[in-house]
Amino acid sequence: MRALHAFSHRALVELTEEPRRRFGLTTAEELSRRQASEANDGLKERART
Repeated sequence: MRALHAFSHRALVELTEEPRRRFGLTTAEELSRRQASEANDGLKERART
């Protein structure tokens, strides 16, 4: 969860936006480990651009 918060801050997105957009979930806490990893990758990519 810490990584999600850090990457969402760097990418300037709301933490709930990525799980909702990618997986249809309402909170980051609902993510499986695999989904959290995918969300991290997506947020890292957004933070780089």
